[in-house]
Amino acid sequence: MADAERVELVVAEGSLRVRFVDWQGLPRELVLPDTQAFRWQALDADGAPRDDMTYKAAGSAWLAAQQRPAESSLSTRLRHCKRCFNACGSLDVICRVVEVGPGLTGSDRNRCPPAGVESDLLNRPTRYCAPMQIQIDLTPHAAPEDAAALREGIVAFNHARVAGLEPIEAELRFFVFARNDQGAVVGGLRAACYWNTLHVELLWLSESLRGQGAGRALMARAEDFACENDCQVALVETTSWQARPFYEKCGYACIATIPDRPRGHVSFTLSKRLDAPRTADAQA
Repeated sequence: MADAERVELVVAEGSLRVRFVDWQGLPRELVLPDTQAFRWQALDADGAPRDDMTYKAAGSAWLAAQQRPAESSLSTRLRHCKRCFNACGSLDVICRVVEVGPGLTGSDRNRCPPAGVESDLLNRPTRYCAPMQIQIDLTPHAAPEDAAALREGIVAFNHARVAGLEPIEAELRFFVFARNDQGAVVGGLRAACYWNTLHVELLWLSESLRGQGAGRALMARAEDFACENDCQVALVETTSWQARPFYEKCGYACIATIPDRPRGHVSFTLSKRLDAPRTADAQA
């Protein structure tokens, strides 16, 4: 779990939950019930590397100071644990138990020893976000490996949260063209099928075709193709000077309106169920 990112410490109902994203972009969580005390140390200013282990701190004076005399008989069960996160810092915790949350691997589970006692400090819900040493970099031309890191990170996150989610490679992009008797393109649409959704990205008709049903025919062909590829929903975006009335005649309903996009105009997002019985569409 090296190079962990976005470390978040959440205190509620007497437990400390340590949530973070590992180097693979997968969410991880450690649960520490009955936490008596903890302290966070940010990454050293010089960026010195840390290890990525969880281990017991031997001969801890901090543990001895935190332990209550009445609990001395439990001394063999108390632990001062230290968890190091390479990219962020380190966390020291005194608690009684460490539980492994969803997503942690067997090797991680074996490296999480018991630790600590309860504390009045944790009776109030509190949220702590650990600071990170980061650099914000904007560029119009990302290196291929950097672009791949973003893509692979969000894909890993999505698949960790939703079992059986359609992979990004399954996206099916296609075009539907309208041609005249010379074979020239006089209209058409560009679309994609992904996550059981048809997304109509653009539709254009030449002036000579408008009002003759060509737009409806293009949409119907795209919707039929989408249904053949297991799509149940369709989405399309348009603007106040484009074709909202046309899409509504094709059975689409406006689900979002964005004023002043572009400036002085309005953008609309419309949706339609493809698995619902069809009604007669008016000609475009």
